Amino acid sequence: MTLSLVMLCIAAGGAIAFVTSAIVGVALLAARRAMSRLTPAANARVLFGAAVLPLLVSVAAMIAALAPSFGLVADHCEPVGTTHAHPHICTAHHVSEAPALAVALLAGTLALRLGLRLARLVRGAYVARVARRNLLASARYEATLGAHVLPLAAPQAFVIGVGHPLIFVTEGLLADPHRKHSMAALAHERAHIRRRDLLRRALAGMALAFHLPGLASWLEQQVSRAHELAADAEAAADVGSRVDVAAALVAMTRAQLVPLGVAMSFGVGDVEARVHALLDAQPRFDRPRPAALLVGLLGLVLLLGLTADAVHHGVEMVLGLLVD
Repeated sequence: MTLSLVMLCIAAGGAIAFVTSAIVGVALLAARRAMSRLTPAANARVLFGAAVLPLLVSVAAMIAALAPSFGLVADHCEPVGTTHAHPHICTAHHVSEAPALAVALLAGTLALRLGLRLARLVRGAYVARVARRNLLASARYEATLGAHVLPLAAPQAFVIGVGHPLIFVTEGLLADPHRKHSMAALAHERAHIRRRDLLRRALAGMALAFHLPGLASWLEQQVSRAHELAADAEAAADVGSRVDVAAALVAMTRAQLVPLGVAMSFGVGDVEARVHALLDAQPRFDRPRPAALLVGLLGLVLLLGLTADAVHHGVEMVLGLLVD
C-alpha cells in the first residue's frame, strides 16, 4: 500500500468521521429534553455511544470501502492502464501521485488529533502508574473498607488506575466530623470501579479524536459529568439515601484538597448539578439498555458491510470532490 493510498484512506475516514460527528451533535442537541428524563446511567451510556460512534462508522466504512482490495466484493474498476476519472482506493488500480491539498489537510488533521490524544493517554497512564505506586508506599490497606488509607488530614476519596483500579481514602475522611460521609464516598468510588468508568473515559478520550474539535471538548465534559452522576446515583442506592450522598458531596467539596488529575475523586466535577440530580425525585427511564445500544452499533456496522460496494463508490465520490 503506497503512501498516497494511505493518505486517501485517512482523509476519507476523517471526512466520514467528521460528518458523523456533526450528525451526532445535532442529534444530541435535538434530544436534550428526552435525555433529561433518563437515569444518569442511561445518559452515560448514550453519551459514551455518541463519543465512539464516529470512530466505529469511519473504521467500518473504510473496511467496507477497501473490500475490493481484499477480494470481498467484485472489483468495478477498469483494467490497469485505463484512465480513471476519480481517485481509486483499490490497491490494484490506485495511481500513486501527490495528494491534493484538501486531502493532505484532512488526513493531517485526523492524524494529528489521533497523535495528540494518544500522547495524552500514554502520559496519563504513566502519571497514574507512578502516582499509584507512590500512594501505595505510604498507605495502609483496610480490608473492611476495601480501600487504601492515606495519612492525610483532609477528607478525600478517589479511585486511580485503568486496568486495576484501587480506592484510596484519607484518615481525615475516617475521622470526625467526616466519618459520617465515608460510606457515601466509598460507595461512589466502588460504583466507578463496578461501572469501569476509568476505562470508559480512556476509550472515549481516544475516540473523540474522530469528532469535530469543539464538539469533542463538549462531549468529553459531558461524558465525565455523566460518569459522576451515575456513580452518585448508584452510591445513593447503596447507602439508601440520596440526601446523605448529597450532604457528603457538599461537605467534602468544601473541605478536601485539590485532587489528582489522573484519579476519579468524590468531591469534584459539577457539584451543583450533582447535588441537584441527587435531590431530584422525578421518575427516570433507564433506557436504552446496554444490549440495545450494542445491537444498534453492531447493526450499523453490519449494514455498512452488506453495502460494501455502495460504500466503496461513495467513498471514492467523496474523495473526488476533495480532489477537484
